[in-house]
Amino acid sequence: MLEEKQMIMPQPRSGYFVTPRKAAPPVPALTRPVEITQWESVLDLLDSRQKANVLQLGSGLPNLTQPIIKPLWKILGR
Repeated sequence: MLEEKQMIMPQPRSGYFVTPRKAAPPVPALTRPVEITQWESVLDLLDSRQKANVLQLGSGLPNLTQPIIKPLWKILGR
């Protein structure tokens, strides 16, 4: 399968070898400066923290008031 994908090549009486990677095409030169920014997206995300209808999934913090946490801590402690 690797030979079909041209990732390896056989060498008689020597085995298989990894095929050298092809050089990436050159990146075209920019004719004018381009400003790339995501600042507006960051500000939108920060503003959405205060909206009640937006569920924040990025924090990943468990609810420590749930009764399942105490037995979980015991299991992790063992």
